[in-house]
Amino acid sequence: MHRFLLLPLAVLVIAACGGGSSGSGTAGTSAPSATTSPTPTAQVVTIHETEFKLDPALVTVKAGTITFNLMDDGKFPHDLHIAPKGTTNDVGAAQRMTAGGMTSFTVTLQAGTYDMWCAVDSHRQQGMQGTITVT
Repeated sequence: MHRFLLLPLAVLVIAACGGGSSGSGTAGTSAPSATTSPTPTAQVVTIHETEFKLDPALVTVKAGTITFNLMDDGKFPHDLHIAPKGTTNDVGAAQRMTAGGMTSFTVTLQAGTYDMWCAVDSHRQQGMQGTITVT
């Protein structure tokens, strides 16, 4: 008779330990999300350069690593330089492109305001400049 009582008791103990997906869960399942930082989203900005403008001329991005894709849609060579506002201390620059060409470069920017411009000949003075706001 003791065997008949032990069997239901054993089933109850096993069922209680098995748990299932309902209930409060365990600390082990929530710990990784607390220590794992989200993967930052890649920031990509495409700028079209023509005579004599940048499109867009106003860019807003988040602080971090940004890839600039440049398209020379004009008839002349163009490039792109980036420096903290009011300086000429490049923090990033693209190689000169031939008309119809394209290039890319990646730069890490801190929060702040940056100037961007084409440094070929007098293109900047003719209007090939813009502003990058980094938040």
